[in-house]
Amino acid sequence: MIRPRLEADLILRYLLERSSFTQAQLDTYLIDRITVNEKVNLKNKTAMRDRKNVSKGAFIRTLRQARVNLKRAIYTLILSEYLGLLEDKSIDRLLQISNLLKNAKGVTSKEKLTEVIEIIDTIIETILGKEKRHGRHLFY
Repeated sequence: MIRPRLEADLILRYLLERSSFTQAQLDTYLIDRITVNEKVNLKNKTAMRDRKNVSKGAFIRTLRQARVNLKRAIYTLILSEYLGLLEDKSIDRLLQISNLLKNAKGVTSKEKLTEVIEIIDTIIETILGKEKRHGRHLFY
C-alpha cells in the first residue's frame, strides 16, 4: 500500500528515511488507520500490505512496533519541551512544517520539492538551536 506512494512522493520518502518507522511499520499502521471505521478483518488487512505473504501474527507485531515508535516520538517531544530542550515556539514551528506539507501535496517539480525539504530542514535546525549546514546533498 505504501510502496506506490513512496515511489511517487519524494517528500514522503525523505520523511520516512528520517523517521523512526520502518517501511513495513508505516505500511501496516496506515492500513490499520484507514480501515479503523470499516469492518475489515485481519486477513484482509494483511492482504493490503505491500508484502502480501505476511502472517496475521507478523501484521499485529509490526502494528504494535509502529504504535510504540509513534508513542515514543510523541513522548520524546513532550519530554524535550518539559526539560526546555526545545527552542521557544518549537510547537509553532512544527505546525508551520505541517502547513507547508499540506501546501506541498500534489507538487511534482523536483526543484520545488527540494525547496520544501530544505525549508523543513531549516525549521528543524532552528528548533534544535543549530545553524543549518550548507552544501550537503539531500537526495544523493
